[in-house]
Amino acid sequence: MEITVRQAWMRRISIVLVVMTFTLMVLGSWVKATGSGLSCPDWPTCYGEWLPPFPSQETGGQNPTLYDASVDHADGYTQAQVMYEWGHRTLAALVGIPATALLLLGLTGRELSLPLRVTPALMWVLLLVQAGLGAGTVLRGNPAALTTLHLATATLFFFVVTSLLFLTRTPAKRAPRFPGEVV
Repeated sequence: MEITVRQAWMRRISIVLVVMTFTLMVLGSWVKATGSGLSCPDWPTCYGEWLPPFPSQETGGQNPTLYDASVDHADGYTQAQVMYEWGHRTLAALVGIPATALLLLGLTGRELSLPLRVTPALMWVLLLVQAGLGAGTVLRGNPAALTTLHLATATLFFFVVTSLLFLTRTPAKRAPRFPGEVV
């Protein structure tokens, strides 16, 4: 059985998504380990902006939002912590691009096996749940139970993406059952 062009593209995109997801999980762990989870106090923006506030010459090299007492959760976070959290969110958003491509390839591939059509849909549902949990961890102040559920869902998403990668592999030829059998 030969691999189809669609299946080959699904494999390439799956490889990219596995790497992106692993990187995202490492970055998420770094955000948690450095206490950066609430350094962007709102969601999906960071201090009401799509790009976090950066220090400038006008502000004397300081990030005014980080030291503005009127901004909730702002005090005590460094610019690095804001960048860790913002980087995690940005990579999470970018994961949606290959995930959506895989979903579309799976849904439109009538020649694909059932697992190759269903797995991308399951993966995409998990991605939506994961995004909701990520938002919830920020909006609810990083409660331990929600943060743990966020990590557990990330692990499940990684498993499904990795499973999709294995489902798209080139099928191995079966070994002959007896000498002289043509496979």
